[in-house]
Amino acid sequence: MEELYPRIAAADAVIIGFPVYTETHCGQLAAFFDRWDPFLWKKFGSKRAMVIAGWGFPEITTYDHVIEHVMFILRIHNIETVEAISACGLIGKLRGLDEDGKAILLRYPEGLRKVREAGCALVTGASG
Repeated sequence: MEELYPRIAAADAVIIGFPVYTETHCGQLAAFFDRWDPFLWKKFGSKRAMVIAGWGFPEITTYDHVIEHVMFILRIHNIETVEAISACGLIGKLRGLDEDGKAILLRYPEGLRKVREAGCALVTGASG
């Protein structure tokens, strides 16, 4: 973490991506936030963030509360989430590859377009 702190401080924006396990953010993200928390109390100005979460259950709104909780953690540290992306129904997807070894996401060009636009909005600072 000591190597990451200066990078985070220098960044204009951060991306927090995680899988949802057992109805909450994964343990690795919890540990990251635990270690990040004392650093975030230092005042270094506001930042923008994108939050990306994925899970196996097929309903897209099932874990909105998890994404909102992560956004809350960021907000109390003066980090505004400008984009939030969720992906559901990922269970059994061969780690993102189809039976032919090609990326399953390629089957969803509209979703890819939305993710690209979200990334552009994060970089440019435009809400989107």
